[in-house]
Amino acid sequence: MKNDPDFGGALTLVEINSWERTGRSLGLSRNIIVMSLTTSTFVAAIFTWNRIVPLALRELGATDLQVSLSFALMTVATGIGQFPGGLWADRFGRKPLVALPTFAAGALYLVATMAGTWWEFVLAMAGVNLMSSIQSPAFVMVMAESVDARKRGMAFGIFQFFIGLSLAAGPALGLSLIHI
Repeated sequence: MKNDPDFGGALTLVEINSWERTGRSLGLSRNIIVMSLTTSTFVAAIFTWNRIVPLALRELGATDLQVSLSFALMTVATGIGQFPGGLWADRFGRKPLVALPTFAAGALYLVATMAGTWWEFVLAMAGVNLMSSIQSPAFVMVMAESVDARKRGMAFGIFQFFIGLSLAAGPALGLSLIHI
């Protein structure tokens, strides 16, 4: 497949089925494998450009202090929605609390791409992080419910392993894309 000129890096159905078989042989559900692969792909995509955000903020006119405060705001937004997100997941259900913030984050990413000032970009990205924060408790609930209690540690370990790989792969991929 790597020699295939049409290969764009996306997993084929055969590869996904192979991962699914591997996961099932470990006693994991399809949800865990799919959630691990999709989340790690998303995280890797974010980290292709995430490390150069300070440079983009500077080009949009932010000072060093404003860049620092921007990252503080975006980091606070990453955690501040966890508690209400958990309450809402209990009240409205986990699936809506996984789906709706995903769509909202997509819209906010679009807003961020059109930002004309550093603070517009930061507000949009803080909104993305807030959506992720709200979504997180419901996402974890889905994962926990998708696997037998005796396999939850392994399931979360595999999920975090894929996230760790994507945190390393994203910047490397971003570096390779800079020259394109």
